[in-house]
Amino acid sequence: MIRARMACTIALVGVVGCIDKGSIGEYDDSSTGDPGDASASASHSETSLPTTTASGSDGEVPQRCPDGRGCTNYPPCGEECGEVQSPFDEDGCLRTSCHGDEECGAGERCFVGLDFGYCEPSTMTCDENLDGPDPGCSCGGTLDCNGGHCVPEALYPAPLEEGDFSVAMLVPGCGAADEPVFALVYYGDGSFNFCSAEDAIIELMVSFPGQGELIGEHLTVPGRFAGTHRGDGGVEQTVVHGRLVIDEVVEGSDGQSAVGSFEVVVDVEGELRIISGELSELQICAAMHTCP
Repeated sequence: MIRARMACTIALVGVVGCIDKGSIGEYDDSSTGDPGDASASASHSETSLPTTTASGSDGEVPQRCPDGRGCTNYPPCGEECGEVQSPFDEDGCLRTSCHGDEECGAGERCFVGLDFGYCEPSTMTCDENLDGPDPGCSCGGTLDCNGGHCVPEALYPAPLEEGDFSVAMLVPGCGAADEPVFALVYYGDGSFNFCSAEDAIIELMVSFPGQGELIGEHLTVPGRFAGTHRGDGGVEQTVVHGRLVIDEVVEGSDGQSAVGSFEVVVDVEGELRIISGELSELQICAAMHTCP
């Protein structure tokens, strides 16, 4: 059952050149050079949004985005404007960049892309082209994936109740491309022995790459199948991003168990929600086969 589930391919986060296309627009994938110095551009042109104006010595100048954070007429983010994962607000203006909550204003939180499986440039700029038959807005950013942006606290992903979690196991297996993976599996009610479950429903399953050293931090791979969560009424929800930290491996009479913590980002009807918890008796199950 675990292998079959892990063989699914669900790509929620489109990452090309370390940029989230869904949040920003369309990119030119032909750039070359050092990713840390390179830039990717997003462009968008459509019916202009209403603008505000400010009077100056030369007359009225359209100003939709404050402090030059965006373009006057053409928002570059399309339908993604205002989404929590987008660096653009609902008006198509660049949100304030940040690396932590302390850099945001009152009533705001810092949405760091990598914490949710997204790759966001740490620096972005936008230029508007009003000349020619196809005017639009072009935005570019560094390809370092270390970016974040401030969002209203009410928009920040909220915790999700864990549900009927009971027994947790770390189960090895093979991924969609027959690569070695291991899955954090949380079961609901059932009959259990060490690394054995009968008549038990999988409440949460998160797949991580590799089967090497367990102690340390493990992250799901953006753009690949990450896992599933059983929501209310048995509705299957997609895991967008997962983080597993194993602090210690303990030897027991039945086998090894792990101590650590986990945090999982789940897509609940289009909204990102967070499941997190401590792990005190995570059963480590021995590998039963070798991937091709």
